Amino acid sequence: MKAMEQKIHLPGAGVIGICFLLTSTAYLAWTYHIMELVKAPISEVVTLIIGYLFQAAGIGLFSLMMRRREDLMRMSVYAALILHMLLLVPAVLAGTFIQAAAFGSAMNLLCGWIAGYYLYRLTTDVSAACSAMTLGAGSASIVVSWALSALFGGALYHSVWILIICLALTAIAFFILRIGQGQPDAETEEVTEKGISEDIQFPKAAEFRKFLILAGALVLVFSIVNSCGFGFPSEDVEKGISVEFSRLFYAAG
Repeated sequence: MKAMEQKIHLPGAGVIGICFLLTSTAYLAWTYHIMELVKAPISEVVTLIIGYLFQAAGIGLFSLMMRRREDLMRMSVYAALILHMLLLVPAVLAGTFIQAAAFGSAMNLLCGWIAGYYLYRLTTDVSAACSAMTLGAGSASIVVSWALSALFGGALYHSVWILIICLALTAIAFFILRIGQGQPDAETEEVTEKGISEDIQFPKAAEFRKFLILAGALVLVFSIVNSCGFGFPSEDVEKGISVEFSRLFYAAG
């Protein structure tokens, strides 16, 4: 069997890398601030459950927007980046738990919107043959996240400097999105030009129900794997367990 050549779609990898680095850095800074304001299990409920629910809602809202107004995609992601940065400031500087939770939840909604954007770009600009390598290359930004956590003994995430870093990452994201907006690779562009095959048939009701069951099972398995691999109790984090270091194995996978 002839081996399929795997290539990296550089614009797609750049978009995924910078957006994931920005949103994950902001999320961790907010998580650590919540842990300073309130103890477990409340901190874990807010960061690992409510925060992720708002991220999922952000992806859902982005999908609804794309279904109705695809022409607003570019404007919406720029707006999301700006709002994300504006909400991050009070989320990590708020003096009360309620304020930090409220601003942080809104910030996570924008994290989901941004994630929805780069996942959409992965499926539209990158061919199936290149998507895995492109996603893997983008996830290399986790190494940068770990390097940030290693600076000054991890104190960077607890200082105002993290806001300056996120502001710089936001500016870089604007630049990368601008130069890499809508640059499909050759195979994807060829498929787009040919259009959708007339042989494609919409699934019947029974097939659609089977699809929903399989999709639900897949989401459940993803959630279990994510919780097992990333659901660190706050007490362990306070004792020195490095979330950023553990994610290096995630990036390698």
